[in-house]
Amino acid sequence: MTGYYDRDLRNRFANRSYYEWFDLDPASMPGRHARDIVGTELYEQTRAQMQGVLNGEPQELERTLNDRQGRRRHASVRYLPDDHDGEIRGFYVFVTDVIPQREDQRNADQARDEAELASRSKSELLANMSHEIRTPMNGVLGMLDLLLSTQLDPEQRLHAETAHRSGEIHLTIINDLPDFSAIEAGKLVLEELEFSPVR
Repeated sequence: MTGYYDRDLRNRFANRSYYEWFDLDPASMPGRHARDIVGTELYEQTRAQMQGVLNGEPQELERTLNDRQGRRRHASVRYLPDDHDGEIRGFYVFVTDVIPQREDQRNADQARDEAELASRSKSELLANMSHEIRTPMNGVLGMLDLLLSTQLDPEQRLHAETAHRSGEIHLTIINDLPDFSAIEAGKLVLEELEFSPVR
């Protein structure tokens, strides 16, 4: 929404959306004082900014406004001086309804919160799964260890050893689940260990 005021704070022109914002007849706007257009309350709130722009200093502010129908409106307002060879002849006013922007921001914040909640829930699930599966797997490996300590024929021993190796691999995967959660949460701590590159 755009309008223009001269040095006497009288409106000279505005686009249709500016007229609609203040619920005024476009034919009645030109020549009217800013106080008559925006209302006494808003006029008093913005007098300092209007004076500032007439001194050649651009102004920017945000206001919660009541339009002519009593609706609350949130707007970002910019005043830019009309500088003609060093002479300030008036100023342009640009009004932007910030409700859509705030609504977009609220939606983005809600989506971020929901994503963070889903990530935390998944991390907790992985941690619980790791614990719940590790306990019985340790039991299985323990029983296989006992079985391997008994007298077995070669075929039985081969089967038991294969089951034990498979269980150890499975347990390694289970133990890695918390690390996956830590990576996603950005909380993975790397352990520094010495090793020989020759081996």
